[in-house]
Amino acid sequence: MLGILGMGGIGRNMKKKAEAFGMRVVYHNRKELSEDMAGGARYVGFEELLKTSDVVSLNLPLNVRLLPPTSTALLQPLPPPKTPSN
Repeated sequence: MLGILGMGGIGRNMKKKAEAFGMRVVYHNRKELSEDMAGGARYVGFEELLKTSDVVSLNLPLNVRLLPPTSTALLQPLPPPKTPSN
């Protein structure tokens, strides 16, 4: 499962590519997107995204204000077989 953090234009493009490989997609964004914009991806909380995703794609500017308060979890090693992707 692919977890997308930041579901703007780049995140939505990443979703399409992942689906082409048969991956299921969840995402976390500042706000939940409309069904049209999400295109079938499921909105989840930040912690759930980290727990349930095999690959996490970071699609947001490097700006401390945009990361959730619990973002220090991103700095912890993800348990195998999790893979961060930027």
